[in-house]
Amino acid sequence: MSQSDDSARPTAVFVGLGAMGAAMAERIGTSGGAIFSDLVLYNRTPAKAEYVAARVSEQASGDKTLRTTVAATVDEVAAAALRNPSGVVIVAMLFGDDSTEGFFTACLKLLHRDQTAAAPPFLLANCATISAPVARKLARLVHEAGGAFVNAPVTGRPPHAAAGQLCSWVAAAGEAPGVAAGADAALFSSHPARVFAERVAPLWSKHARVLSESDAGASALYKLCTNLMVYGFGQVLGETLLLLDAAGLPRDSLRDWTSHVLPAPNLVDLYCDKMVSRSFGGDGRPVGAALEVAQKDLRLMRGLVDEAGGSSSNSSPDPPRPGAPLPVSGLLDARAARGEEAPMDWSAFLLELEARATS
Repeated sequence: MSQSDDSARPTAVFVGLGAMGAAMAERIGTSGGAIFSDLVLYNRTPAKAEYVAARVSEQASGDKTLRTTVAATVDEVAAAALRNPSGVVIVAMLFGDDSTEGFFTACLKLLHRDQTAAAPPFLLANCATISAPVARKLARLVHEAGGAFVNAPVTGRPPHAAAGQLCSWVAAAGEAPGVAAGADAALFSSHPARVFAERVAPLWSKHARVLSESDAGASALYKLCTNLMVYGFGQVLGETLLLLDAAGLPRDSLRDWTSHVLPAPNLVDLYCDKMVSRSFGGDGRPVGAALEVAQKDLRLMRGLVDEAGGSSSNSSPDPPRPGAPLPVSGLLDARAARGEEAPMDWSAFLLELEARATS
């Protein structure tokens, strides 16, 4: 663990330690020593936080590694945030609007529970896929509470996070409040989106793009628009596998195309491998984007299309508007309705596609 003077560096808190969150938090713990003084982990299932803390400890390498502790409750998260006068950066990777808004709202109340003392400077960052209205609401609430908010959803899978190869899409709403004496003036600057993209996001990202410094919802909209491409690739891959079946060609030959024709490794290559090997989860293997994650994303996409005044159904006699959710959404819903006990990757929609092709 780092033994250098960390009195001027803020605390990092990571909340939400699913497959993606755990990989991102581990990157902070093993590589964030130049930015943060320590790392606090919180997850609704404490065992996941304990596991990540142990992983960080196992990889300790001098000043790069952070002293890592586990918070058992949101109250303990707030207490850890208030302990460091140099400030705190709280990063959340939770599931959807309700969980994200609920955590940040509770956290803000706890940070200001003691009205007689000023809270240290704080920056709250969401890295999950949420709706633009919720991102904007959180930005307003955090700003009113005297902090900074950044909405920075990521693109990629847990292996990309572990290798620092995600892409981050960053937005904030206006300037942050002034920096208190003794805080990291560079980190808690008046341009939170820019600073987060330049200093924090590189811990897990190969690329970080600031999409807006005036609208925190911009990155949420961008993530939804580009997620349509991800799920579209998945559907095309599934249809191609069935076409290879019809042609009497081996399914694993598609790996040659994705790995040699397309730049590899990338999302298309990764999903090709999952579908060909039928590695959908449910058997103890890690799941990246679960079925319910894809369903949530597609619901948000439908809302975005409806808000723009277009049809969100591909069954309409008129051509669907650009961005209308793909037919894959029906396959996802059908698979989820089967109610498997173990988590399944969203690419398991292939099983429904196969069943329909043979019925």
